[in-house]
Amino acid sequence: MKILIAAGGKGTKLWPLSTRENPKQFQKIIVDKTLFARNVEMLLKKYKPEDIYVSTKHMYKNVVRQQAPEIPEENLIIEPDTFRGRGPAEGFAFLKMFLVHPDEVFTLLQADCLYVPEETYLETIELMESFVLRDKKLISGGLVPEHPMIGVDHLALGEVVEEKDGAKIFSVKKFLGRRQTLEETQDMIEKEKAVVHVNINTWTPKLMLEAYKEIRPDWYEKLMEIKEILGTENEADKIAEIFNTMDVGSTEEVTKHVFEKGYIVEFPFKWVDIGSWDSVYQHQAKGGETYTEGNVVALDSSGTLVKGTNTDKLIAVLGLEDMVVVDTDDVLFIAPRDKVGQTKDIHDELKEKGLEKFL
Repeated sequence: MKILIAAGGKGTKLWPLSTRENPKQFQKIIVDKTLFARNVEMLLKKYKPEDIYVSTKHMYKNVVRQQAPEIPEENLIIEPDTFRGRGPAEGFAFLKMFLVHPDEVFTLLQADCLYVPEETYLETIELMESFVLRDKKLISGGLVPEHPMIGVDHLALGEVVEEKDGAKIFSVKKFLGRRQTLEETQDMIEKEKAVVHVNINTWTPKLMLEAYKEIRPDWYEKLMEIKEILGTENEADKIAEIFNTMDVGSTEEVTKHVFEKGYIVEFPFKWVDIGSWDSVYQHQAKGGETYTEGNVVALDSSGTLVKGTNTDKLIAVLGLEDMVVVDTDDVLFIAPRDKVGQTKDIHDELKEKGLEKFL
């Protein structure tokens, strides 16, 4: 099996710490190593470096080389430095893998997530590989949420198809997507008995591209145009020219139509999506406490995250409840925890005011 690490996103929901130039996957958000480096280290416990591929942008190529020198340079899938969403970006990665391993099973790993314990994750993706080899169906993961999470997609599961090695494999009743607030998410979970979609899509490059062709033929046609110019003069410029005409969108625009024909494994490990400041709080805090990093004094506060990057600067908070405070060198961000998934609104406002330098 091949591993495809998706490491090209800009992590807007962890703004202002995560920025276009230095996104969250390459930062030490909650561990002593970067999220990306920790995942590479985990994979190398079981897989050879030549079986691991990294999809990232040209602007991040050097940091990928620095943080994962074991991965062969030919295994770096370098996409243009524009953000068209995961649909075009992962489509480009699927195309590059198709050219070398069309029928070999791959599993997708998002570089900004954690898997605990790691050994159980590695055992589970091996199980997922066996199902793809047997049935040729897309298989992904679901996790019963301990608490509502914003910024992640959800699925309504169908019947148990099979139980193997302690894992339950389900059919999928419906793709539910995501909601904007914790209250809306909690309501969806209760009404639909929803699980969080753990985006570890496992399939083959050929079958994934066939799904693109059927469901998003516009993306597929652009990918085939890119295929024709690979290996030609000024390849990177030509790829960028085509890539930049692809509609912005998520891979789920394809896979949500395939899930109902595939499988979902209810994962027996803890999956931590470092997708928003609320998820950082949920992972780090205990029992409704206030979680702090940096030079912080917090009094009479609960359910709150306070993080500062400048140890020479004191952050003092008093009487906060369910809030997020993040202070970087050039931005101070304050928001209720149930609103932190809406940082796009701030990004849009900054762009409108010509303040992109803060993004």
